[in-house]
Amino acid sequence: MARQSVLLTAAGAAAAGYAAAAVRLQGRLRRMEAGNAAASSRLRRLQAQLHRAEVRLRTDALTGAANRSGLMSELERRSAGNADFMVALLDLDNFKQVNDRLGHAAGDKLLVDIVARLSVVMTAVGGMVARLGGDELVVVASSASVQDSRAMGPHLVLAAAEPLPGDDDLWVSASVGLVHALPGDDPRRLLATADHLMYQAKLAGGGKVAEQDLEYELDEVLDRPAIRSRDMQRGHAELAAAPRRAE
Repeated sequence: MARQSVLLTAAGAAAAGYAAAAVRLQGRLRRMEAGNAAASSRLRRLQAQLHRAEVRLRTDALTGAANRSGLMSELERRSAGNADFMVALLDLDNFKQVNDRLGHAAGDKLLVDIVARLSVVMTAVGGMVARLGGDELVVVASSASVQDSRAMGPHLVLAAAEPLPGDDDLWVSASVGLVHALPGDDPRRLLATADHLMYQAKLAGGGKVAEQDLEYELDEVLDRPAIRSRDMQRGHAELAAAPRRAE
């Protein structure tokens, strides 16, 4: 009987010990879970901050459009895909007169307004708007065919057209160089081609679209001395030196 009592006492002590250990383990688990939750919360905050920083690095501060870095990333992404797309470079006509007559604040507002209108057009076709700097803008969008790309041109010109407030004799318009691009096309050469075509539209009087698909001789365009000289003056000499596309 005494032995049985001793065994019961030992069993009770062991059970109490197990219970105490279980309580301690539960406490540690709760503390670990709380620590993990706090760590997860900190990680989510850091990830959100990183995402915002990456967006800022790829966004034009004035207009909210993509900047050159964001544009190149988009062109590289599309070039690596398996679908045709359209690239158009717009240069605003008479923009200098806006700054001269109404001031740079008016010029900035005009850019913001035009980017907003272009964004509406691009959103409808799954595209994007980028600002290279100054009054040079680029739009990129999916396009099933050369005909679809060319059909986009008038919409771009219309989106950029705007009269100057209080000045009926001066309109801002856009000269547009439009390229139908294929998977594998080099982004730098696409921009060089669109830039060349835009310049042709401007020489034709502005407010026009110069369009061409990549079936024509890009090398002939990019190797012309006059084009190389103009690109160097505008700080785009690297475009003319882009690697040739493999045949």
